Amino acid sequence: MKLMLIFIIMFSLAFADSDDWQTITTMNEVTDMVVVDGFTWAASTGGVFRYIEADQSIKTYTNLDGIKSLLLTAIAADDHGQIITGGEAGLLEIYDQQANHWRQLYALEGNPIHDIVYSND
Repeated sequence: MKLMLIFIIMFSLAFADSDDWQTITTMNEVTDMVVVDGFTWAASTGGVFRYIEADQSIKTYTNLDGIKSLLLTAIAADDHGQIITGGEAGLLEIYDQQANHWRQLYALEGNPIHDIVYSND
């Protein structure tokens, strides 16, 4: 029995690869957008995406990139280069472009966010 358990654990570890995860969402339904410094940021029903005018490329952000809620309905930018999103779950999700990191604020959790207005911090 112990030998079988060791074999199962070793087999699992041998074939485990963290790069195999995928999120399949559709970002076809844009719910809000903001333009900042040549980037168009869009909130959608499948996450966030950024369109870069200079090279016409698109970068998507989903739960694999640190977003907790994919059904987003609002997006704004602050004076510090951060992108702020909110959605049906009531989470405020803030993307720090310099650190390439998402963080969440849970103060409004459970209350849908339909719009974000940034004013004086």
